[in-house]
Amino acid sequence: MRLPATIGIIASCVLSLRFQEGEIRWNAVPGAERYQIQESFNELASSRNYFTLGQSFKVDHRVTAPTQASYQVTAEVSTLAAAVPVSNAACTARITVDLAPDAALQKITRRIVFPLVGSTAGAFGGRFRTSLKLTGSNPNQKGTIVFHPASRAAADGDPSIAYDLVTPGDTKFFDDVVAEMGQSGIGSLDIIPDAAGDPIVPLAEARLYNDTSSGTFGTQAAPAFPADYLRSPGLKLTAPDPRFRMNVGFRALTDTTITILISGTDGRLRDFRELKFPAGWMQMTGVAELAGSELKPGESMTLGFSGVAIPFYTLTENRTNDPMLFVAEPVAKSLNVGKYVD
Repeated sequence: MRLPATIGIIASCVLSLRFQEGEIRWNAVPGAERYQIQESFNELASSRNYFTLGQSFKVDHRVTAPTQASYQVTAEVSTLAAAVPVSNAACTARITVDLAPDAALQKITRRIVFPLVGSTAGAFGGRFRTSLKLTGSNPNQKGTIVFHPASRAAADGDPSIAYDLVTPGDTKFFDDVVAEMGQSGIGSLDIIPDAAGDPIVPLAEARLYNDTSSGTFGTQAAPAFPADYLRSPGLKLTAPDPRFRMNVGFRALTDTTITILISGTDGRLRDFRELKFPAGWMQMTGVAELAGSELKPGESMTLGFSGVAIPFYTLTENRTNDPMLFVAEPVAKSLNVGKYVD
């Protein structure tokens, strides 16, 4: 931690900052109506303002890499209380705090996740497959592609394939990535950089498709950054018309409780469920299995998540068996920088 800086803007205003027991603390400034705290993370190009009437501010963040957080505290002093009449009387001081990496947050976020992949028999004699393309974005990107089967928690020994991209632009392509691991069924896919290497993941894109005698039918899938789902956005579904069948799923990254609200066509709540799942669990089921009852066309289901989870649902056209994947959109999307702040 760097030594605190003290700056006096006017003769009657001296603000001294110190970092103690996880808090930034300062002396009371006579005449201060409130204190503004500007928090910034220079390496991550982000900042936020807070206000308080007290003389302390709790630094309550977890980070994935050594990070410096800068705090500028300003006492907003009434001009009537200032020793010398000045316009917008205020005093400001700045302090820098060193934040150490959090191992649990590192484990969650040092990866990207495709919450739904698979290789299994499909309708009309076809086969449901998942292709995967990785493209190097930095030199010497190495890591592991891990398949976590559905309906159980992820395990360290789950099937995997290594990747090694020597230069930016290098590509690695899997026509059926789950089958190439000798596996079948559905699950989720993690792409994890080596622990000792670059934390930035390669560029990745997947395609979920049905391979049939009359051609392929499918949808593109983008990876999810777990850092975006530390505050789960939840998911709301409305039962489709009979031309489609709907499935709903999620990949839990921590122990997760799901609250399910079922509303009728009039918008009124008609049922409620709460389900608990362990960290690493992946599941995709029909709506009725998760909701506990069938949804009639026009009825809706709202899922809330306590824990870190990536929710999604699929719509499949019954005539062609053409799948569409919808992953819950986070409020903000992370940059692929390998460093994250919670």
